[in-house]
Amino acid sequence: MAFATLSFSTLTLGHPTADAASFQGLGFLPGLNERSRAVDISADGTVVVGISQKDATASFLWTAARGMTQIPVDRFAATAISDNGQVVVGNGGVNRGILRWTAAGGATAVAAGPTGIAEGISADGTVVVGFVSNRAGNDAAFRWTAAEGLVALGTSSSRWNGAVGISDSGQVVVGYSTDDATGALAPFRWTQSTGVTRLGIGGRTSGVFGAAAAISANGRFIVGMAGSPNTDANGEAFLWSDQQGIGLGDLQNGTGISIAYDLSDDASVVVGASTSNAGQPFTSFALFGDQSQEAFIWTSQRGIRSLKAVLTNDYGLNLTGWTLAEARSISADGSTIVGTGFNPQGQQEAWIANLD
Repeated sequence: MAFATLSFSTLTLGHPTADAASFQGLGFLPGLNERSRAVDISADGTVVVGISQKDATASFLWTAARGMTQIPVDRFAATAISDNGQVVVGNGGVNRGILRWTAAGGATAVAAGPTGIAEGISADGTVVVGFVSNRAGNDAAFRWTAAEGLVALGTSSSRWNGAVGISDSGQVVVGYSTDDATGALAPFRWTQSTGVTRLGIGGRTSGVFGAAAAISANGRFIVGMAGSPNTDANGEAFLWSDQQGIGLGDLQNGTGISIAYDLSDDASVVVGASTSNAGQPFTSFALFGDQSQEAFIWTSQRGIRSLKAVLTNDYGLNLTGWTLAEARSISADGSTIVGTGFNPQGQQEAWIANLD
């Protein structure tokens, strides 16, 4: 599949500095060593947040200096971290609802009860987005601040809606909303002044299936997945800018499925997951089903590539025995990536890769 290019500034990955590059598994919390997963990273790439599980679930923070430490909230499943690494949002198990946590103040409730999910947080940690469910089982996208509480975003759909990503300022929100005419989920962008705007690839915004997953710091660039004429399968990773979306391709020459999870601030680097013959099944995204999947990296210079192949071939790193299932988050400058894979022992483990 040919990929389109936009006039973004470019992180130079064509001539990597292999001596500075690194890759490592993040390990597990004590007693919760069946599997771990990285879900987000601070803007400077120094703080990783994720979950570790065995018979229970707990959330962790990881830094190079301290390693993995547990966030002291019972049955807390973290979903996002603020740019400075100081505020974490997630869900606190049965009847604990949506929580916002800081080391200084502990956990406070954004919404009580098991009725929703927190998905994103603003740069300073003061704005939270996600979805809440009503008694009919329908989901409403929300934006939360301490002053205003939960505010519905006013999507036109009466069915499934969710806010997933938010700009640094907290003023631009992206997510998914059901097209009531077709029943398909479609990506959207929301601001207070414009309301909900549907997104797509190549100007196609109706009858698409997909979701927006992340937005750049300044709110200009958005990534996610949407249906497009570029793919024979159900969905393709996309990058949206200035009211135009482009397909990023997949790792199966146009016959696979892909989703972009995050992007650098200047949109020159995008990471995500794609079905792949070199991967293995992983339950990160329902649309993949039981198909094998693999983490990808996309750049405006080189297009979409297997992240493991880039780390191995371009940076000379030894990833023998590892399968990188998804690349979930990336630092603001595009140099540090976190995700989840399978280690040489076959365990699901969070990982971090530094490209410089």
